Amino acid sequence: MTELTSRELLVHLYQTAVDAVDGRQLVQQWCRENSSSTFSHCIAIGKAASAMLQGALDSRHSINSALLITTRENVTRGLKRNYKVTIVESAHPVPEQSSLDAGNTLLQYLDAIPRHASLLVLISGGTSSMVEVPVYGMSLTQLQQVNQYLIASGKDIHAINAWRKRFSKIKGGGLLGYVQHLQCTQLIISDVQDNDPAVIGSGLLVQSKVDKHDGDEWLQSQLLNESPHVDIYAPLNTHVIGSNDVALRAVIEKAADHGLDHYLHKEFISGDAIEQGRVIG
Repeated sequence: MTELTSRELLVHLYQTAVDAVDGRQLVQQWCRENSSSTFSHCIAIGKAASAMLQGALDSRHSINSALLITTRENVTRGLKRNYKVTIVESAHPVPEQSSLDAGNTLLQYLDAIPRHASLLVLISGGTSSMVEVPVYGMSLTQLQQVNQYLIASGKDIHAINAWRKRFSKIKGGGLLGYVQHLQCTQLIISDVQDNDPAVIGSGLLVQSKVDKHDGDEWLQSQLLNESPHVDIYAPLNTHVIGSNDVALRAVIEKAADHGLDHYLHKEFISGDAIEQGRVIG
């Protein structure tokens, strides 16, 4: 066996991390471990939505229809040819008209599902910008300005999504009102610290407590209307099936297989990439 160069080994370890959080494989694995769970409908939203949906379709032939909301470059040819799948190509990282169209399509899709049907929801990073139903009176231009401001603000993702929820009818658990009649399970691939389902994708199906916000005066001035906080009960099972922790563990195991000294940096890394690289180095 040819010995790998240092660069080839690093690329190999990196690919190991990526493979460990592959959406298709993670959903397939969950379905194998929960073989008694059947679903008639499926919604997949986010950058990993195509892979996750394909994993569900591979494993659950009971799915009669599916709604896929993702960016154009993430739509696979196989899903385009699948008559069961309705595809909405949306925007990331700043919402566009396609994001509002995706929000309307999502609500229409849920409304058309028969009562007491079984629904599988697949959520991954990027969901916050790809699907939106803004609060009453908020224009697309205002929504874009708010999101551009948040992205450039230096706030962490928890603070950003706490603000996003306040400008949305469906975030922060707002979507729960549209799935109350369904048997609903959501599988999530986390892209946030602590893997909190209320933060991932701004928590479409997670009833949030009233989030503390940072008192940003400009954002507060943009909030002319706000959806009231309403406690909604909906029978929902939530499972985080992939995260940064999963990827890190996979790399550690692979490094050990190669006989490499290895160290798991447990502290969450955030900030300027160059500066954090120096810290780790």
